[in-house]
Amino acid sequence: MSPEEIGRRVLQAIRRDAEDQAIPVCLAELKRLQLLYMDSTLQALLAFQSSSNVETLTAAILQSRQYHEQYALELARVLGVTLTPPPPTPTAIATP
Repeated sequence: MSPEEIGRRVLQAIRRDAEDQAIPVCLAELKRLQLLYMDSTLQALLAFQSSSNVETLTAAILQSRQYHEQYALELARVLGVTLTPPPPTPTAIATP
């Protein structure tokens, strides 16, 4: 079995464990978004490993990012906090 296959199986096992995790009703939406994020990340990994075309890989990565953002917003809602964007990363100034 290749290292990629081992890694994929480990990630899938983690995803199944997350799905099987018992949670209170108040966390149902958070869990739903968590599983969607995990599924889309696994799809992006599979697309990358199978050398899919760039459009397929890009779409999978973008979908995964969207689910991560939704998850983060729901987690903030559950915790009663407000997310703030990080400060901009300084850019290097090109010297002539």
